[in-house]
Amino acid sequence: MVVLSKAMQDMAIYGASLLFTKGFALITLPIMTYFLSAQQIGRLDLIATSAALMSLLVGVALHESLYRYIAKFKRFDDQKRLVSVVFTLSFTISMLASGLWMVSLSAGLLENPWIDTKQLFLIGLIVAFEGPLTICTAWIRIQNRAVLFFKMSMILLVSQFVLLIAVLIYIPSETSVLSIGVLCTSFQFIFLWHYLDIPLTVPRVRRITALLKYAAPLMLSALVLFGLSGGERWIIGVNASLESLGHYAVAMKFAIATGVLMQPFGMWWMPKRFQYFNQFGNETVARYSQYGLVYLALLCVLVAWTAKAVISLFLDPQYQISIFYCIGAIAVVMLKESTEIVNFGILKSKQNHWILVNNLVWTTIGLSLCWVLIDYGVLALIFAIWLSQLGRLFSIYIKSQSLTPMPYKGHSCALLLSVSLLSILTIALDLDPISSVLFAFTQITAIVWLANKLELAPSLFSKVRLLRPLVGRYD
Repeated sequence: MVVLSKAMQDMAIYGASLLFTKGFALITLPIMTYFLSAQQIGRLDLIATSAALMSLLVGVALHESLYRYIAKFKRFDDQKRLVSVVFTLSFTISMLASGLWMVSLSAGLLENPWIDTKQLFLIGLIVAFEGPLTICTAWIRIQNRAVLFFKMSMILLVSQFVLLIAVLIYIPSETSVLSIGVLCTSFQFIFLWHYLDIPLTVPRVRRITALLKYAAPLMLSALVLFGLSGGERWIIGVNASLESLGHYAVAMKFAIATGVLMQPFGMWWMPKRFQYFNQFGNETVARYSQYGLVYLALLCVLVAWTAKAVISLFLDPQYQISIFYCIGAIAVVMLKESTEIVNFGILKSKQNHWILVNNLVWTTIGLSLCWVLIDYGVLALIFAIWLSQLGRLFSIYIKSQSLTPMPYKGHSCALLLSVSLLSILTIALDLDPISSVLFAFTQITAIVWLANKLELAPSLFSKVRLLRPLVGRYD
């Protein structure tokens, strides 16, 4: 049996789950824009951005510590003990942070003209659950229990969809929509905690120190980087208008969809790449990473044309400007995802502090450019973020290669991603539906041909199965 057959099945299941659940916002986009104004869409995006920022801060990236250290344990009981320790630490931090948030809210310290008190209260509830919930889902992925993940996701999807339709018909407001997300998140957390039977364990100080020492720089790095994938929304909302933010939020739905569709690869590959490096060497890791880049190049083109079709056919004419925003937003995601794929040597060498400093530099540059260019419109702001992500990609690639040289075909990968980027730009053309379909099909076919020509992917005509050459067979 081929080693990767089970892995490919898990990736397909994860992909189906994420396609429906995390793509829920995209699926319901036409409904949301029908019942809510662009200003309300913008405010919802501002609330979601704030909640994501708080969850990132409180989560402390402890799931990354779980991925990093669980490979040291072979026995299930030892792994479960580590999960219990990480979960308890995450649960404790989340409860303390949520309590502090509620006290600050009661004291009036969080008041602002964009998010009201009820919405701030709901954000506090999200903060209480997101961290430990992430540990639960990470434990599911580590155990390769993709079917459980799929069933849970589908139940939540149906429930959330029914509740959303009811709320939009009878109580169409930002607070009611946000309440649905809080309800579903809390239910998912409570169910998984009891189903997985993760006990609360008092961790030793030395273990806490080790977990936080690895995770904290990653969290701070992600927090800093959040300025390039969230901070710009605050700039738009405050300096432009919530309506402009609503238009930008529509484009970001499709950019997020690109990241969501990359997650099946990432959810399977990221936790295992260190193990595969030890077992099969750097050539295998490089090949897997290049497969990820090929998938990313194809995905960006597919999502870009899908965005054009959805916005043109199903949304109000006022959202047509979002098509142009999609070009930049998806291009930014392309660079961001590419950086995650090639960032192996730095993580392997545990130089997470370097990632933090690097992200701080490029985020500062990016946000500074945003403030300078905000008067030139949202497109100029997106371009500033794209330049910063490009600089970040090059700096991390060079540093990672200096620590752990990988036999990437760098020039070939750069050419492939450049062709993908040029293809994305063509969605700005004023084409009829049939021409758009022909353009999309031609571009995707060309990228597949180019990937094979550059030997970044196995030949489509090879009799050898796609991933068999990489790892061989079990003895």
